[in-house]
Amino acid sequence: MTYRMEDTDPISVLIVDDRKENLLAMEGCLEDFDLNLVKAMSGDEALEKMLEEDFALVLLDVQMPGIDGFETASLMRGIERTKKVPIIFVTAISKENKHIFKGYETGAVDYLFKPIDTHMLRSKVAVFVQLHRQKNELKKTIAELHHANEKIKQLSIRDALTGCFNRGYLNEQLPKEIKHSIRYKTVMSLVMTDIDHFKMVNDTHGHQCGDTVLRTFVDILHTRTRKDVDWIFRYGGEEFVLVLPATDLAGAAMTAEKLRKSIEETSIPYKGQDITIRASFGISTLETFKVEPEQAAKKLLFIADKGLYAAKNQGRNRVVTGQWEDIL
Repeated sequence: MTYRMEDTDPISVLIVDDRKENLLAMEGCLEDFDLNLVKAMSGDEALEKMLEEDFALVLLDVQMPGIDGFETASLMRGIERTKKVPIIFVTAISKENKHIFKGYETGAVDYLFKPIDTHMLRSKVAVFVQLHRQKNELKKTIAELHHANEKIKQLSIRDALTGCFNRGYLNEQLPKEIKHSIRYKTVMSLVMTDIDHFKMVNDTHGHQCGDTVLRTFVDILHTRTRKDVDWIFRYGGEEFVLVLPATDLAGAAMTAEKLRKSIEETSIPYKGQDITIRASFGISTLETFKVEPEQAAKKLLFIADKGLYAAKNQGRNRVVTGQWEDIL
């Protein structure tokens, strides 16, 4: 009978026996299985190899000098990396029940008795190799599902055009950041920004140019804020919100001013033209820790929006800070 091993990646099987001729005999029986057959001549050597490589199966001789097969199996079961690897004992020991039970107690899943029946050896190895492949395929499928779910999650919380977080995720995340600030009594700030005269860009150069401007604008926001600390959300249209943890009013104003200057100094190439834009900013800061997170989120957005509105009224391309007590 021919046993066909599916897939292309060789699977490792460990053969353990203190006699070289026995190792060679088992290797010969399995040579057409396309396996990575690893040999060890003692329990110590077997344990060492198992810590270096993953095995689908261990064919383990029982009667060996030093650490015998039973003790080797017991030690394998006590190690996290090796405790679930199937063990088939290969032995010339008595077939009495007491010896067989001892093998199962130490972790064996099966027995092969010497002299080895070649057909039996090949059929048992084929079963465990196939189980190992199925386990690997299951792991791969789970990883792919996890990746797909993560991708779906990212699509649900990110703005499709700019790649920054969307307004829905702002409504979810802002109260969490406020709750964290209240718990640890650390200040945090919020910046609301809007591209000045953005409608004119669309009307003059078209909506594709507007999309390029929005993406470039968000790139600047990412460049001038802290990676993995600050949050950037598209609030709507050309309006964006930055959540700045552990940042007081002065720090937020400094960040906003750096952004304003960077935006002012940036030329955006589009179809042979250089597009320049300006932006206005409104700032709010959490100045009390005796407030409900949901209510504080609404207040921070209201104050920052009020500051942004004031910046527009004062001539645009500027930063205006709002005061918490203005609406208390």
